[in-house]
This record gives sequence, C-alpha cells and structure tokens, in this order.
Amino acid sequence: MPNGQSKPSGTQTGGSIVKSIGEAASLPIFSAGRGCGCCAQWSGRNDQDLGRWVARLAQHLLTPEGMMGILEDLQTFLDQHYSDQQLVKVLEAGCGSASRLRLPRRVHLTGIDISQQQLERNTLLDARILGDLQTYQFEPNSFDLVVCWDVLEHLASPELAVEKLLRSAPIGGILVFKLPNVCSLKGLFTKYTPHWFHVWYYKTMLGWKDAGTRDIGPFRTFLRFSISPRRLVRRASKLGAIVALEGYYESGVQIRLRERLRLRGMVFNAAEALVRFTTLGTISIRRTEHVLVLRRINA
Repeated sequence: MPNGQSKPSGTQTGGSIVKSIGEAASLPIFSAGRGCGCCAQWSGRNDQDLGRWVARLAQHLLTPEGMMGILEDLQTFLDQHYSDQQLVKVLEAGCGSASRLRLPRRVHLTGIDISQQQLERNTLLDARILGDLQTYQFEPNSFDLVVCWDVLEHLASPELAVEKLLRSAPIGGILVFKLPNVCSLKGLFTKYTPHWFHVWYYKTMLGWKDAGTRDIGPFRTFLRFSISPRRLVRRASKLGAIVALEGYYESGVQIRLRERLRLRGMVFNAAEALVRFTTLGTISIRRTEHVLVLRRINA
C-alpha cells in the first residue's frame, strides 16, 4: 500500500512541529506526518471543522500499542536531555513534519523547506530558510536538536541531507529521524508502485478527495535503500554519531487494512514469522515505520 505523503526531490511538507501533543486542537496551522498514512493538511478554518479534522487524524494516525509507546520513550529522552538547558536551538528539517513532540519551553525554532508558501504557513517558526536539505549548507554547530520527520523518503539523495544535518549539530547534539522502513513489505510496495496508484489509494480507500492536488499529497516517494535502518545507522556512525534511541512500529493505515482483510492475531503473527524466516530477518511485515535518535559524539 502507498506510504503517507510523498513528495518530489528536495520538497518538504508545510505545517509545523506540535510543541505539545495537547496543543493540536488549538493550533491554527497543522500538518499531518506522512509515515502514518495521513495526507491531510489543516489550514485554519473554524473550530468545528478542526474538531472533525483532529478526529480523522487520530483515526488514521495513532496506534497506541506501537507509535504512542515509542513517542513516549522519545519524549522522555528529550525531556531529560534538555531539562537544564535555558534555550534550545531547534531545526525542523522539512517544516511540515509535525513530529508530535513536546519541545522544551524555551526554544528558537528554525524551519527549512523548498516551498516559500509552506514556510509562510508555519506560524510557529522563529526563523525560516528557503532551501533544499540535499544542498543547503548549514553553519556548523547551529542547532542543539534537529527533527526530520517523514522527509528523507521524499529526497532523491537522502544521504546528502543526513550528512548536512549531522554537521549542523554540535558535539552532544541530538537528531531525530522518523521515516518509513524500506525493509518492510509496505515500504517495498510503496517504493515500487507508481505515483498515480498512490493518489488513487488516498482518494478511493482513505477518502481524501483533494489527494494529489495543489500542495496536498501524496507526492513522489523515492525511499532509497541508503536510508534502510542498517545503512542509515552505519552512515551516521561514519559521520560521528551514535544511536541514542531506536524503535519501530506498524502504520495505522496498514493495521486498518489488515483488519479489513482479517489478517490479524495468529494468522498475522505466522505471516510475519514466515516473511522474517524466508528473508533471513531482513524484511518485516509489522515494522513499517522506523524511529531513530542519534547523538553526535565527534566531528
């Protein structure tokens, strides 16, 4: 099945990091993360519409036993890491990523996007950079925390973006990546199916009538093997970073599709075991989404 929003090379979706999970209902501009299969964008109409939108977002995104558990671990890690820091300089790499993370109270939030329109929509940003993650040269040691949420899969050369983002963080800096797991059946299906099929899926199966129009996804997905979990960690290690936290979860869209197909319980567990066994553990059905937190330890 198609992944969430797909986008052309060098493009990131408009929206914002949600500084507190509980603030979602009060934000005038909010964009859903792609990896969980939601391609809607909120542009601030009225409270009634926003309430319906948040309800649909929750239905399509949240999988309590998977995603929320990982987010809780990630939130705890960030809270502890920045508990004593007076001001945290944060880069939102792809400022429509909507990481659903609660940032420290005192932050300077910078967003980078290739779209000026998307940058202007993001009212939470303190600074805006119009640029491509694959080519933009950040000043070294610019950001204490970098959040790159469902962006790398939409870049033709994601390894270049990873290198530039790592170099933007100082020693001890933290980088949070969330992206689809290309080494999953869902990831492989997304990678090798044409864009028109993704648009059809979101319009027909998910009911997003505006899918593929204006600046609403799904957009093109590259999902290079260079950002598979093992290769991404290996690349980060060569660039002077270590894994601080890592986890996987299953996309809510896939869970609902499995429910329709009655692929659950023992049947699903057996299918997962069979795929893992026949691929020598390299491919998974369940692990569709990858969360990776890196800490830079040397230059």
